[in-house]
Amino acid sequence: MEAHLPASHSSGRIGIVETSWPTGPRLVSRLWAFITLTALGAIVSAIAAGDPGGVAYAVVISISAAGAFAPIGALIVRRRGNAVGWALLGLAAGLAVSTFAAQYAAASIANSEILPAWRQVAWMGSWVFVLMAGCLALLLLLFPSGRLPSRRWRIVLWAGTAGVAAAAVGIALNPVRFTDSMTPVSFQTPSG
Repeated sequence: MEAHLPASHSSGRIGIVETSWPTGPRLVSRLWAFITLTALGAIVSAIAAGDPGGVAYAVVISISAAGAFAPIGALIVRRRGNAVGWALLGLAAGLAVSTFAAQYAAASIANSEILPAWRQVAWMGSWVFVLMAGCLALLLLLFPSGRLPSRRWRIVLWAGTAGVAAAAVGIALNPVRFTDSMTPVSFQTPSG
């Protein structure tokens, strides 16, 4: 018989149930720090762009990503090792990265395209947004226990994962002109 381990044990074990979710405190702390710094970068980029609407948008999204989803996700992962915590961290990371990418590109356009690689950053933000939407769907599927409701839901999980991956690849490789509805960003994608 296996011994019960604390939920925060770094082996990825919860009780006697083996999980595939890494629960290392360093990984969670680094991910939370990345989300916070990216959210702050989005606010700074929005201020540099000089658009008051963009600043308000960046502040609201950054506060929700770094101030709500990330700390709650980190707490759930550290205390329970629950997959819901990882889904919240993924949602926060997606929000922070996609907002930063849009505001970085807007700041570059507002300042005579002075920032390096702004087209690639905006392009990356577009398909990261799709991955973030997948984290939201995963959160709804796994809430509240961190497990699927039954074995029958595995097909929904796999179909959803395949759909999100296909959509992200499709957006990344779409050879059309990229236009962001929230910012004045418009350019030909790198794959086009």
